[in-house]
Amino acid sequence: MKVTPTTQIAKTSRKNRYFGMTRLQVGLLVVLTLVDSVLVIALIRLLELDFKTLTLYYGFAFLLLTFIGSFRITRFSGSIKRGIPVWREGLPKNMEKSLRKILSDIDNDNGFIRVDGNLRLIHARHSLYHTAWPYVACIDLSAQPPTIEYRAGLAGIMYLIPFFVGFSLFIVVMMGLNHLVERGAIRNFILSNLSNDDLSY
Repeated sequence: MKVTPTTQIAKTSRKNRYFGMTRLQVGLLVVLTLVDSVLVIALIRLLELDFKTLTLYYGFAFLLLTFIGSFRITRFSGSIKRGIPVWREGLPKNMEKSLRKILSDIDNDNGFIRVDGNLRLIHARHSLYHTAWPYVACIDLSAQPPTIEYRAGLAGIMYLIPFFVGFSLFIVVMMGLNHLVERGAIRNFILSNLSNDDLSY
């Protein structure tokens, strides 16, 4: 098999990913965790609050920010690149082929696809399931190889980090279920916009 520059880039790209994230994104997540921990410790020291009271204030503040962030990240208007990357995976060829054919925005009851050059922003709306931690997918068709990058709001991530670090089993399970539902909804929405030719690709 002949190794082309594109093939080499793809192999290097996959090698430098951890749980679907690049080294830079993993580093940013670690920094966010540290900042979050420092904020909690600083509030305890400065305000002389007991842990239960601090947890109440912390939870209320970030829960409010989470709902605001959820609205901002899932709105049709605004920047194409939004939120913080939480997962990345390869883009199937049939999806790539179909997304390249979409040259204008799509917005309906099931979700939307925003188009900006080679960038595609995708959000799937749920009729029965509602979450405070929704995903959008950002796809750069000029990348080699193209990937689906799932993104979530910053406030929601910072709100959940202390529970995740403390290994709250309930939070871990809920985050996993949320990931499966949001990821599945986005992929199904993309598939629903495939033509018959793309489905047989």
